[in-house]
Amino acid sequence: VVRFFSEAVSGRGTIVSMTVNHKQWLPGLKVPYVVALVAIEEQHDIRLIANIQGVPVENVFIGQEGEVFFEQTADVWVPLFRPSES
Repeated sequence: VVRFFSEAVSGRGTIVSMTVNHKQWLPGLKVPYVVALVAIEEQHDIRLIANIQGVPVENVFIGQEGEVFFEQTADVWVPLFRPSES
């Protein structure tokens, strides 16, 4: 079943898969960093790939809850996730 949202979602989600990347693909890119598959709270079968920030890589785990924030790169706003405060 696919649902289409006609209103804003919460921005919260849960890490369902992740990897720690140690390769510096771009100059200035800080390594290591976490790339995760995040299931959104409103519909767990909708998943986003995002970097996890705001916590050391060794403290990121599958099942961890987080929230989206956006960072502007040139004229694009990139969605990133960080662990929830609670």
